[in-house]
Amino acid sequence: SGDVYACAYGGLGSDGFVVTFTIDSSGNIGNAVIDSLEFDSTYAYQPSLTFVSDDIFAVAYQATAPVTSGKIKTFTITSSGFFSSVLGTLEFESAQMGYFWSHIILITGSTIVCVGYQGVDGDGFVKTALIEGPTPPTVTTQAVSSIEGTTATGNGNITDLGSPNPTAHGVCWNTTGSPTTSDDKTDEGTASSTGAFTTNMTSLSLGTLYYVRAYATNTVGTAYGDEVTFTAATAPVVTTQAVTSILETTATGNGNVTDLGNGTVSQHGHCWATSTNPTTSDSKTENGAKGSTGAFTSSITGLSTGVTYFVRAYATNSEIGTSYGDNVTFQADHIPVLVTDASTDVTGTTATGQGNIVDLGGDNATAHGHCWDTSADPTTSDSSVDNGAASSIGAFTSSITGLSAGTLYYVRAYATNTVGTGYGGNVSFIASAPTVITLTCED
Repeated sequence: SGDVYACAYGGLGSDGFVVTFTIDSSGNIGNAVIDSLEFDSTYAYQPSLTFVSDDIFAVAYQATAPVTSGKIKTFTITSSGFFSSVLGTLEFESAQMGYFWSHIILITGSTIVCVGYQGVDGDGFVKTALIEGPTPPTVTTQAVSSIEGTTATGNGNITDLGSPNPTAHGVCWNTTGSPTTSDDKTDEGTASSTGAFTTNMTSLSLGTLYYVRAYATNTVGTAYGDEVTFTAATAPVVTTQAVTSILETTATGNGNVTDLGNGTVSQHGHCWATSTNPTTSDSKTENGAKGSTGAFTSSITGLSTGVTYFVRAYATNSEIGTSYGDNVTFQADHIPVLVTDASTDVTGTTATGQGNIVDLGGDNATAHGHCWDTSADPTTSDSSVDNGAASSIGAFTSSITGLSAGTLYYVRAYATNTVGTGYGGNVSFIASAPTVITLTCED
């Protein structure tokens, strides 16, 4: 091109070279070689060079493999005189060649070259070969797999190597679409055969949508497969519902995994503590792996009566971490707390018991009233009255009946819930008949 010329020759060690240099219009040769290409590092005798098309050139020569055979190799030379690597090789004679060197020419109006040479017996041969220009590779993109945490596996397939073979291949990705090798990419190096390949994508951001293309690069340029998308691994989503079946030392935790994320839920359950935002480092249940969304329950144990607990449902993805629901609180149930006040309206056979429920103990009371006996600390196994369920704290009265006049009685208010029966303190009174006063009237 212009004043750039090329020369092919056999080197000192019998290897083959092509060099470029300049010759101006006055015949002056440049002071230095522009570029050089060693097209055969073993043996290249009597090379013959010809232009093919565009920037493609071909060299024919005697080679040793292991006898003296004939080869053609192709490469490109830019208009500035710089070489590509060898693009293609053709062994046009596998038997031993004669002494006289071969000569290669281009058939006008084509990319067919013709090489003439002497055979081993001194007979002459002419052979032709079609030289195709460099072609880009062809690659397809398959769905991304093994999406875990901040990594994933890119999948591609080189369906045609092009010419020359790719010097790099892999996948590239971004968050905006139509990724190129200027974006994040992997490079699995050269490719010498067609077929599927995998590559490890790293440094992804959780929950981010990515666009991915497989690529392969040769001297022609970079070819891309179609675009695929995927979302980097997302954490599971879990919610916490109100705790139920609350007893003195146990309760039932309620939760719901509403989204598994795109990883594997390896563990789920509830965690609890006496301070807010409990984690799996605190008390917890382990209900195992969960392969589908939906509600679940956990058995919360080891509670202390009357203590307020904070509870969160959780779900763990082994690659990403643990997700938690919101806090819910509950107090471990206990027996109701009551006060027994002095009885009123005492007669020989009846009285009115006075009581006050100070604390229901968590669940509503299923029964409440008064119990009495002639001994201290009466229980509901003694004489008692049941006023039914109680759903709120506050004062109440009971009708005490069946008393014997002149007898000392001990009375306690009581209330019963799912944990047990709570009693107020003892109060006492003596059942007494009305006092009869006799009046005598005199004139």
